[in-house]
Amino acid sequence: MKRIKAEIISIENTNEDYYSIKLKPLDEFSWKAGQFVIVKMPESKINGKDKRTLSIASAPEEGFIMLGTRTGENISNFKRELLSKKPGDIITIEGPMGMFVKKEEMCPMVLVAGGIGITPVRGLLKSLEDEIGNMMELVYSSKNYYMYLDDLKEISEKNNRLILHTTENRVETSKEIDRIIEKYGNEPYYYISGTMGMVQSIKDKLKENNIEKTRVIADTMIGY
Repeated sequence: MKRIKAEIISIENTNEDYYSIKLKPLDEFSWKAGQFVIVKMPESKINGKDKRTLSIASAPEEGFIMLGTRTGENISNFKRELLSKKPGDIITIEGPMGMFVKKEEMCPMVLVAGGIGITPVRGLLKSLEDEIGNMMELVYSSKNYYMYLDDLKEISEKNNRLILHTTENRVETSKEIDRIIEKYGNEPYYYISGTMGMVQSIKDKLKENNIEKTRVIADTMIGY
């Protein structure tokens, strides 16, 4: 794990409490698409938790680090301080960490993302937009806003091996997953990213349908 300084390029409020943060690493920093970092602001005095883990939404090939996050109804002191930063301000990141990365095995990939859980999935799919081997299906569930949806559509237009499904509730999501399980069985790796409850629910469904535990890779979003 490496600790570096990173410069704020931009902070965009993409919709309601959704934010996308672009960073320029000021030291050499490499990561695999789908990983996450720990964000710190040592120069700021924060009452409460002084660090957060945030998933990287960009692919290494893009040349910048992009983080996606939500604040929830009651924004934490940490998020308030982070989102008050201006272009040119400096923060600290540590990492990368996480196993939510593409396996070397040539097989289909099924990705299930809920809400802000799309952040590592966006990075993973961006890194695979020129992939010609793996068949990929994404089930993206959200109630009223699909972050990075334009990017995902562009990737699917460029790579016809990516099939994008958007759902609005658990019933629709469950139907899509049932269809995918029937189609692929244990052939693909199943990537799940979202809240703890959402991730566990999908894991339970996969287990009930005899999907092997070794075929499931999860990234749980804990807290806003």
